[in-house]
Amino acid sequence: MRLLLTLASTSLFLTGPASAELVVVLYEAEVTTVVGQPFGMEVPRLSVVRGHFTYDPGSQDAAPDDPRRGKFEPVQSWGFLAEFLDQTVTGSVGAKASIETYGYTLRFDDGGDSPDTGDMALGGAPRTDIELALSFTGSSQNLPTDQLPEHFDFAGAPHTFSLGDDSGHVLIQFRNLTQLFPIAIKSFAWDDDEIQLTWHSTAGRHCGVDFTTDREEWLVLQPLVVGAGSETSITDDLRQRYAPGEDLPQQGFYRVRDLGSWP
Repeated sequence: MRLLLTLASTSLFLTGPASAELVVVLYEAEVTTVVGQPFGMEVPRLSVVRGHFTYDPGSQDAAPDDPRRGKFEPVQSWGFLAEFLDQTVTGSVGAKASIETYGYTLRFDDGGDSPDTGDMALGGAPRTDIELALSFTGSSQNLPTDQLPEHFDFAGAPHTFSLGDDSGHVLIQFRNLTQLFPIAIKSFAWDDDEIQLTWHSTAGRHCGVDFTTDREEWLVLQPLVVGAGSETSITDDLRQRYAPGEDLPQQGFYRVRDLGSWP
């Protein structure tokens, strides 16, 4: 008897990729230029900076009649974090963004003395003088419209951002940009008694895969699966889990758990 498959992913039990999800981008970067003593520190060149930024791709365009430019003031669900030299800089809730489709450029600006942005913070303490400028230049594939992209794919080209305060600034170059997709089971393929399960993932992200027939007691199929890229798959051989001649259950559920580790 064949198993009647029902698919489930972790936490929210999503059955497929969701639309209009918050875009989360993880990054690793290094300091290339230092001017003054930003944040009152001596910042060595090539210092490593790690963090993330987020935005809502459904943010409303303040210039809807201009197809060549998009203005988003503020960017909905904006978030920014940079960690370096035991310091943490975070963004405000009032960053702004702009898109120029003729130059395929996406910019994010936060902090500073602009009335359109909020106050960024150093170590959790708000400061009016901290300023951030992110800039990404791509092609029509990266920015097909003047709307904020749902898929942040700017890998393969050098991109930089500036961060600083009244005491100085640093110019920082990205070494790695990785969009963190929500875990959601994408598909399954059935070949005799083998099931291949595929889910949306991120390279290096750690997950676990479980199976149940009743959603109460879960069997750990794979305690640790390291994401291979934007999609990751495993194969579940049912006959290795059931004795010869034993009927397969009439229904089953799979889930993919986020183990909370990625680059």
